[in-house]
Amino acid sequence: MLTFRELELTVCGKTDVDIDLLRRHTRYNAVEQLDYQNGSDYIEMFWSVLKEEFTESERIQFVKFCWGQARLPQTDQAFI
Repeated sequence: MLTFRELELTVCGKTDVDIDLLRRHTRYNAVEQLDYQNGSDYIEMFWSVLKEEFTESERIQFVKFCWGQARLPQTDQAFI
């Protein structure tokens, strides 16, 4: 048996945005002449701003914009 919190976590995912989890599952596509890839200056700046300057509410809105839902899966294995 699960508690209601464990069930919610299993079904809905984490309520907070795990930036490291999101980063591990982000794919980059080159746009015209720009070479976007993990480790490039633009990408590092993006992750820094998302992690250090966005509020949790803004992170949730960002995830909802990109992912189509406000919560990420709870583990790497559940991330599809």
